Amino acid sequence: MHTIQTTVDNIKKDLNVYGDNVYLGNGQGCDTIWFKTVPQARKALERDGIKTGHDLCDCSKCGCHYSFQSPGWKKYPQHACSAAKEEYANQFR
Repeated sequence: MHTIQTTVDNIKKDLNVYGDNVYLGNGQGCDTIWFKTVPQARKALERDGIKTGHDLCDCSKCGCHYSFQSPGWKKYPQHACSAAKEEYANQFR
């Protein structure tokens, strides 16, 4: 059973995830940006207004955006936004 807690800033914590990690987004796939702490996520919201991974990346250039074995799925790398989201979150450490 998953238990999600949400702060007033819509920063979420999944109690099944080890440590203090929190996220913006819906907790699944490209939509999610993980941060180490709530203050880090708040800084991102305050500075940039970023709310989900879709705000950082063009999903049409990621293989995950397309159906399995479709032309887009074959053309673009899977999880293309992962590095950009991680790099973004690391700015607030």
